[in-house]
Amino acid sequence: MNQFNLFLLFLEPPKIVPISLSSVSEIGQFGSITCSVSAGSSPLTFKWYRNDKEVVKDDTIQIINSPIASLLNFNPINKHTSGNYTCIVNNEAGVDHYSVNFVVQCKPNFVHFFIHLI
Repeated sequence: MNQFNLFLLFLEPPKIVPISLSSVSEIGQFGSITCSVSAGSSPLTFKWYRNDKEVVKDDTIQIINSPIASLLNFNPINKHTSGNYTCIVNNEAGVDHYSVNFVVQCKPNFVHFFIHLI
């Protein structure tokens, strides 16, 4: 009699925890957005998009990934940081995405001028 071993591998698609932003950020401050999952088989791949364009690291943006989360750091926040950010997570079983609007508050600049009357 022949015996066969059968192994079943169940893969679970990722499920993003809703992203919440605690406050409005100002130019010059530090800011971040965290995308984490409550479920999903490893390995998970995270990608960030701003206004439908992939976010890439530069002098002011840092992306830190862990097995279950991705952190997007802004250091410092500038006028170009505002936008609609989407976190996309995928694995062999599927994909999930979540979007959040990141608002940057600009302090008003007051221009002082004097009129000299003769």
